[in-house]
Amino acid sequence: MKIAIFTLPLRNYNYGGVLQNYALQTFLNKNFNCEVQTIDYNIFRSNEIKIKTFLQKVVYSGYWKFKNEVNKEFDAFFKNNLKLSPLMGSYQSVNQYLVKNKFDVLITGSDQVWRLDYAFGDIAKLMFLNFDGFKNPVKKVSYAASFGVDKWTYDNKTTEVKNALNNFDAISVREDSGLEICNKVFNVDAKNLIDPTLLLSKEEYIDQLKLNKKENSKFLYSYILDISEEKRLVLDQIKTKLNVELATTILASELLYKAKPHNYKQFEGLKAESINEWVNSFYNSEYIITDSFHGMVFSIIFNKPFIVIGNKERGLSRFQSLLKKLNLEDRLFYDFDQNKMYNKLTEAIDYKHVNAVIEREREISKDFLDQIIKNN
Repeated sequence: MKIAIFTLPLRNYNYGGVLQNYALQTFLNKNFNCEVQTIDYNIFRSNEIKIKTFLQKVVYSGYWKFKNEVNKEFDAFFKNNLKLSPLMGSYQSVNQYLVKNKFDVLITGSDQVWRLDYAFGDIAKLMFLNFDGFKNPVKKVSYAASFGVDKWTYDNKTTEVKNALNNFDAISVREDSGLEICNKVFNVDAKNLIDPTLLLSKEEYIDQLKLNKKENSKFLYSYILDISEEKRLVLDQIKTKLNVELATTILASELLYKAKPHNYKQFEGLKAESINEWVNSFYNSEYIITDSFHGMVFSIIFNKPFIVIGNKERGLSRFQSLLKKLNLEDRLFYDFDQNKMYNKLTEAIDYKHVNAVIEREREISKDFLDQIIKNN
């Protein structure tokens, strides 16, 4: 049994994006007798842009050396923890690779693979498993796929996406809103399943990523994707009330976004956290404040007191769906009432109940995948 996984480009260097893929691969390998591989590809670019990039590497060699230095920890994680296909640079090469290697099951997911702002052009064909040339039947499945938005707003793509989804053997989505979009917009049935990162237990992450517990280290961990003065003020005041240190993350993706050929030298002394270091920060923290979905997920995995600052621009449904499932909706804040935030952060969470719900959801996910894989 050969399975190919499709997700958004791993070389966006996004912690949650990489870890959800790692978790799905690990879960499939652990529970099913199969060969799993993630399809590795670059964002597809025109020949003109490829030539421009090549010339930049020659002219700005120091800048590209800096980028490679930032990326090296992620690249090492890919090499040591993921089974990837050869890196491919076009939709056509991916299609040919799939046909040549005779995969039995194609899985798209998780993360925001069906958000067309991210999955544009030929990448959308990958995310909706729109391939041809297979001589033998191949099963098409989505695992906890996300539209990333609460409403379907791509009217010009509705027919194309509907046709693609009608060729799926099984569909699962990550959010309640995804169920509604599948049903009302595309007239297809779908199940609601948990994000892949939740398929692995705390103990599995500790063991497999070789996390280390730091003794006598109490800190408030802040994982904020979109920082603002309001958020800085909240973090500073809650840190003071808790009487703990504040720890933050230098994001690899943000560092690469800010650094340009003309200014990269001012960033050379900064080091982005590796995947293992990032997860270790959740493991060792005393409290967590985040505006990230996967920041929230890893807070839950490690049973930490946490609050989430609502991130409307990045989509709220994924936060709301998971928190509702775990009876933790009151951990999500839409404003900056610091007293309420502090009180909620220091309020105990019934993690016995939370962990029981997650364990039950893991079994539901396993059954969903089992019906596809073992019946192939």
